Amino acid sequence: MCCVCDWRAGVVGTHLHLAGPASRYKFGIIAMVSGLIGVPLGSFIAQTLRSRVSNVDPLVCAAGMLISTPLLYVAMLTARAQVEICYTLMFLGELVLNLNWSIVADMVLVSVSCDVSLVFGLVAMIAGVVGVPFGAVISSLLRPRLPYMDPCVCGAGLLLSVPCLTGAAFYASGNFIVCMVFVFFASVSLNWTWAVVSDMSLYVVVPPRRSTAQAFQILVSHAFGDAGSPYLVGVISESIKAHYADSVVATSSLNSTSVIAAALNSTVTTSSRNWDVEFRSLQYALFMTCIVEVIGGAFFLAAAKYVVKDKATVDLANNPFSNALKSEDEDDPYDVTKT
Repeated sequence: MCCVCDWRAGVVGTHLHLAGPASRYKFGIIAMVSGLIGVPLGSFIAQTLRSRVSNVDPLVCAAGMLISTPLLYVAMLTARAQVEICYTLMFLGELVLNLNWSIVADMVLVSVSCDVSLVFGLVAMIAGVVGVPFGAVISSLLRPRLPYMDPCVCGAGLLLSVPCLTGAAFYASGNFIVCMVFVFFASVSLNWTWAVVSDMSLYVVVPPRRSTAQAFQILVSHAFGDAGSPYLVGVISESIKAHYADSVVATSSLNSTSVIAAALNSTVTTSSRNWDVEFRSLQYALFMTCIVEVIGGAFFLAAAKYVVKDKATVDLANNPFSNALKSEDEDDPYDVTKT
């Protein structure tokens, strides 16, 4: 979702009015408005259909992903020639993608007594409204003085979200309000990378190849993110669950410092015991996302060493004639205008 952006921004400025800082704000506005509409709409659709179709939640999420694919693909094709159509298709693509947010949260946190989908949807919506323009503004303010700051801003966003996500996971079963506060700050710090990553991936690639670069970015991010991560988290969760089940059968006295052991050794019913094992297994499996964020943040910080040079190389390739004239003017010993 985060990689949907102005693929061909800057290819031909007169054809696609996305070049420069304005592209970040336009993308941010599209992301915010689509989130404001899509998140509560997904929650409404799921609640309306859930009483009649028991498995409607994953079906709505799958439909959102499938419908967004042709919309975003056509948006990429029309980016250079028809900016209005491109923006419209981007908006519709993000809108159907945002249907998933509250539904996925509801499927994961079904044990909470309150309306999880609505609360999480509001938190995600407000975090997007705050985070996306915040990242664009911070990048615009710091880049003139520190040209390497774009990857640093993205790396800081990922690294700052790690303790927030960790806190959210720990408080998910204890205090729902505190959990949502952590989720909000984690989402804000993640959202401020959206516009900055979009801008970086454009200005370090020559114009004729920008659409291809964006296509690869979208492919990799969704292949390892939306498509692969739920399966991987599920596999890890099932492995942890099996480990705890084997431990319960093998021994009657477990380490008292273990949260799972304390729950299993207490006088609780079988259903509550099974729920605790299910919850803790999924909770620990989700910690993998924190590890991935640390790795991603480290790569962003490493990219700060190369981004200025890469951007200068692209600028030189875009304007070889003007740069050559500038170099000749600076080296001309017969220029009488120089003092």
